[in-house]
Amino acid sequence: MATPVQIKETSPNYAGNSSLDHPDQYEYGECSVTIGNNSMNTTSYACSSWSYDQTVFISTYVSEYNLVCDTELTSAYIQVIIHSGSMTGSFLQGFVTDRFGRKLVLCGSTVFAMLVGISSEFSPNIYVFTLLRFTQSLCSSCLYSTTFILGLELVGPSKRRWAGILINFFYSAGLILLSGIGYGFRDWKYIQIACSAPLTLFIVYWWIIPESPRWLISQGRYDEAYSIIRTIAKYNNSEDKLSLY
Repeated sequence: MATPVQIKETSPNYAGNSSLDHPDQYEYGECSVTIGNNSMNTTSYACSSWSYDQTVFISTYVSEYNLVCDTELTSAYIQVIIHSGSMTGSFLQGFVTDRFGRKLVLCGSTVFAMLVGISSEFSPNIYVFTLLRFTQSLCSSCLYSTTFILGLELVGPSKRRWAGILINFFYSAGLILLSGIGYGFRDWKYIQIACSAPLTLFIVYWWIIPESPRWLISQGRYDEAYSIIRTIAKYNNSEDKLSLY
């Protein structure tokens, strides 16, 4: 996070003024400016603008909206709201996927997470930004949980353990990739776009990934379920093991 820098400078504005026998000293702290001289007369004023250390990041959300000093806790509140979106998504995911299906929720969450993620880069204020990031966190939670469930329901009982492990490999790989994105882009807006825009590629899942046969059977859609199961059996060279219903 970018932090304000402290600066101390001297201004020799005492010529012709007997009340100022010493030059004024300006000490810029993180939240205030102190003006004084060697006579120990000092006055402090609250800062109205800040200079930030750009050694690591050129621009952050904190530095762009000056969420420091009296508004320092605002960034923490935003984080709490964002993570509450993830919790909300975890609660809603089960009801939504059981009602509308795994495939629709997976692809729908992908599209919404991509749209609100890119839109948050153009948010006009912290309120819109927080709402968009809350929505993105909610969609991301639904996306992860639905992917996990669909992956397990498409394999047999003996393969479910490995399917669950492999899904989390990609989650860990995403975190590693995020560190690379943060190293390559030093502006929060570019990082936000770089993390959200690639979701566009996964829209093709709608034409690639089948619906869960287990969910289709629970909805009484037996013909669709059998068609998917037959396709899976074909790729596993086990069509002869299917029994007609």
